[in-house]
Amino acid sequence: MISLDETPISDIDTLQRLLAADASARTLPLVVVRRNRVLTLPVTPRESPAGAR
Repeated sequence: MISLDETPISDIDTLQRLLAADASARTLPLVVVRRNRVLTLPVTPRESPAGAR
């Protein structure tokens, strides 16, 4: 993972913090590297179902 909504992601804690901070349920661009290609994927943060891990 490179960035979420143009904010750099250095680790999973950063990603979780960014997702938790945006409770608007709007679609955000997640930039990742997959098979040596940079891809932008749309993600929509939402709460996990009760009891989910």
